[in-house]
Amino acid sequence: MKIFQKKSLLFEPGSKYSYSNSNYNVLAYIIEKVSEMKYGDFLKKNIFDILGMKSTSHHVNAAEVILNIATGYTMDGLTNLQRAPYLDWTIKTGNGSLYSTVEDLAEFDRVFYTEKLMTKATKEKMFG
Repeated sequence: MKIFQKKSLLFEPGSKYSYSNSNYNVLAYIIEKVSEMKYGDFLKKNIFDILGMKSTSHHVNAAEVILNIATGYTMDGLTNLQRAPYLDWTIKTGNGSLYSTVEDLAEFDRVFYTEKLMTKATKEKMFG
C-alpha cells in the first residue's frame, strides 16, 4: 500500500474509468481492513463456500503444492516448448492470487445473474 500512497490520482474518482491491476490490490486491502479477515478467508466464507466452489482458492503460500494446477509454457526456439519460469504470485493479492477450475468459474457465472451473492440494487450500483 505504501507504493500506492505515493502515487497521485490520474483523474477525479468517479469521473472516468481506467483498468488497473493495482486497483485490485487496493480492493483486497480494503476488504481485509473492513472485514477484519484475510482476503482469501473472506472470499472463501462469503463466495466460494456459499457457491460450493471447492476447487477455487487464494494462493497465499508459494511453497504449497496445488494438485492438478496448470502451468505455463514458453517457446524454446522456433518449434519447441519449455516450462515457463516460476513466478511467485502470492504478493499479487487481489490481482492474480486466485486459482480455480472451469466448473467453479461456470458456477460463479451462473449464480452471478441471480441474487444469491448480490442484490439487484447492488449490481445496478456496480454497473452504474
